[in-house]
Amino acid sequence: MTKWMGAAAVAAAAMMPVVVAAQAQTSAKAAGEDAQAKICSNDDASESAEAIVAACSAVIADSRYGARDHAIAYARRGLAHVDLGEFDMAAADTDKAIGIETANDFIWAARGVALASAGNFEAAKAAYDRSLAIGPGNGGILAKRAGVLLDLGKPKEALADADAALAAQPGNFEARIMQAQAVAKLGDHAKALALFDTLIAENPLPFLYNLRGDARLDARKYAEAAADYSEVLKRGYNAPTLNARGWAYRMAGELGKAIADFDAAIRSDPTLFAAYAGRGEAYDELDEYERAVADFTKALKLQPGHAGVLRERGSAYSELGKLALALADYDAALSIEPKNSDMLNGRCWVRAVAGAELAKALADCSAAIALAPKEANAYDSRGLVELKMADNAAAFADYDKAAKMDPTRASYFYGRGIAAIRLGRRAEGEADLTKAGTMDAGVAARYAKHGVIP
Repeated sequence: MTKWMGAAAVAAAAMMPVVVAAQAQTSAKAAGEDAQAKICSNDDASESAEAIVAACSAVIADSRYGARDHAIAYARRGLAHVDLGEFDMAAADTDKAIGIETANDFIWAARGVALASAGNFEAAKAAYDRSLAIGPGNGGILAKRAGVLLDLGKPKEALADADAALAAQPGNFEARIMQAQAVAKLGDHAKALALFDTLIAENPLPFLYNLRGDARLDARKYAEAAADYSEVLKRGYNAPTLNARGWAYRMAGELGKAIADFDAAIRSDPTLFAAYAGRGEAYDELDEYERAVADFTKALKLQPGHAGVLRERGSAYSELGKLALALADYDAALSIEPKNSDMLNGRCWVRAVAGAELAKALADCSAAIALAPKEANAYDSRGLVELKMADNAAAFADYDKAAKMDPTRASYFYGRGIAAIRLGRRAEGEADLTKAGTMDAGVAARYAKHGVIP
């Protein structure tokens, strides 16, 4: 998946109806002919959330019902508040239910739903744990707990819960969805996509296309992911899905389409962090660095201190020649992720281009290489530092490693050529310079801009 997207699956899951499989028993009085009690119970799932809130409120206010009936009514009203997006009220109602009756699996499950819907996943898991301790093996609650485990970044545990839910209830659709998501997060893309294909064939719900799109994005099937998101968008305007499709296009290199989707997502939701970050990356790839910086800055206002965006903005500042600003961003990013090889390499490069603090630059590049020894860019950056430190033998060795790792980059051959010439091996060096110039006509000008000429 992309760096920014950490929550396309959460938005899709929010589209699912709230279903709690645990059945709550009511007293004979509440299960009788009273119309409000029947609406509150909503056994046939035909009532609106507003109607359930009103009916459960009537039951709660009615002294004919006992404490247990009131507790169940609070829990059911809490679930109706979830459906209405009233998460604080849902939490308050489920708290009241637990305060009346602490040993009811349905009430604890309702509490889990309320907490998960508000994004409090650790507390939701604890509530589902309590529910399952009271009523072990409940497939519906196991499926719910699998969902919060996914949100907590624990796909292996989520898969175990989904599998257990399906062992208890083989036809549990929600458990099958959680199973497919967990398998995708664990990296078995072929199996995950096969599971999603089956789910969609049975029930082509929009949120399932969203989830399969996310799985296809993780599997680097960008065109197919965009097609899934497009299927969702046919059914209505949706800012998170526009953002997701924008990322699919951006990863596929279709930058114009990506920017159009990010634009539309931002118009629909100006607080969508990932859309600004994605559009910034697209502009950066188009060498529109001022626009990239503007978008990265907007993203950072929404999520201050995001290390990945600080790195991207630092890179854009570097391309603009604003090296002090670039260095400040890399410093801030590395204060958050001190062992990030890309960030260490980026800060090394900025100092190398500036020709200042070269010993620090060398240390950063060496640290980046130690963390990611197969990353050619870091050898390229260290080669530039070594050229500026007049350590031409070391520079030649680093550029040579970079060129062998990735023979498609002209700059690696150009740097190696300069180092060879400075070592007195002019014919060898000239051959590299000629090869680099054939590959990229602008490479010599870029090196001259960095203060390095043959």
